[in-house]
Amino acid sequence: MQGHKITKINIAVTNRCNLKCRHCGIWRQRSKMEMPTDLLKRILGSNALAAFPDITLTGGEPFLHPKLAKISEIILTKKKNSLKTIVTNGVLIDDICGFLTEFSSRLVDGFSLHISFDGLSCNQEQRGISNSLMLKNLAIIKHSFPKLEIVLKFTVSILNYHDIMPTYRFACSKGFKIKFKLIENCQSYTKGSKFIKKEFCAAEKKSIVTSLQWVLKQEHRKHPENAMFITRQIYSLLGEKDSLSCKTPFERIFVLPDGSVYSCLYSKKIGSLKNTTLDKIWLSKSAKDIRQEVISEGCCGCTGYHGFAPAY
Repeated sequence: MQGHKITKINIAVTNRCNLKCRHCGIWRQRSKMEMPTDLLKRILGSNALAAFPDITLTGGEPFLHPKLAKISEIILTKKKNSLKTIVTNGVLIDDICGFLTEFSSRLVDGFSLHISFDGLSCNQEQRGISNSLMLKNLAIIKHSFPKLEIVLKFTVSILNYHDIMPTYRFACSKGFKIKFKLIENCQSYTKGSKFIKKEFCAAEKKSIVTSLQWVLKQEHRKHPENAMFITRQIYSLLGEKDSLSCKTPFERIFVLPDGSVYSCLYSKKIGSLKNTTLDKIWLSKSAKDIRQEVISEGCCGCTGYHGFAPAY
């Protein structure tokens, strides 16, 4: 596993955000940063990358980056067919539709727009943006780009767990995919938040498990990979171990706007592109130590979308 190339990259192009979500602290960061295009070019030119890695652009809110179109152009030129996902809160509808109009003909089949949406009735309470505006924006995107794969990202918290099943039904009725993720405290990235409790009580866990088990039955037929992820959420809530172990440190990197590089957002960073190359970072002792820890001890320490696979 040590000799593997990087096949997946999550790039946070900015830490700026236009929302103040109660479960996220990234908007409270005083130093606002945008990834420069020359840094992106260095990343894409690294020999550590596979020929066509899957690239996800995220933030903060990526559509706040003034050069998002330029960033996408660079990726599509240097790593054709690699731009697979953009993660957005879906608020900046003119920017989103303008981007999709410009680039939709060049995006790879299977490109998906992931839109944060935390419940039909609770999105406003958790994210501070009105439900009616989000429903309107979702409808505009779906109508304007009917072939685009839209994935709703639902962060499950104490505020919205009772909205899991209604929101799943809504997503299916509109032709959206949906992913549910338990709220977490990721200090290296979203910085956590003091405005909402991260732990669930026994009654809350029971209710969430019941809802996710219902979703799981539907997803087994439709989207087996998502079903596997939901199963992991259920295991986590029940405090049970599963047979899956993380492969993230062997194939993926997370790059923050300041050039910090992580192979796992819950471990220390493995280097900074400010003072060295991605090639050296990927082969560094810090990166190898994290991989060896997973091989030796396994890791089921988070419930992130990425990384889980049959244990080595």
